[in-house]
Amino acid sequence: MLATISPAYDNYEETISTLRYADQAKKIVNHAIINEDEPGTVIRELRDEIDKLRKELADAKAEKSAEKLHAEINENEKLMRTITKDWQERIAETDRISKVQEK
Repeated sequence: MLATISPAYDNYEETISTLRYADQAKKIVNHAIINEDEPGTVIRELRDEIDKLRKELADAKAEKSAEKLHAEINENEKLMRTITKDWQERIAETDRISKVQEK
């Protein structure tokens, strides 16, 4: 915050008002939030989980646990593809409806 004030006595009231405003403005705190739709959130979470499972798979030493993790990765990738496909179909349907309405 940059407050421009005057040292002149004639501007005393305006200077005090500016300093009060600057004091209030510096107390404002903003919190940024990612604006995501539900499918986007699910896809991001699935990608994070897939990355985590891949890391666990790389770190796994026992064959059984490695196979289990590999199966979970495949299952999550299938789910992510299904959600992405459903979302793309919705977008395509919306585009078709818009074109029909334009005609």
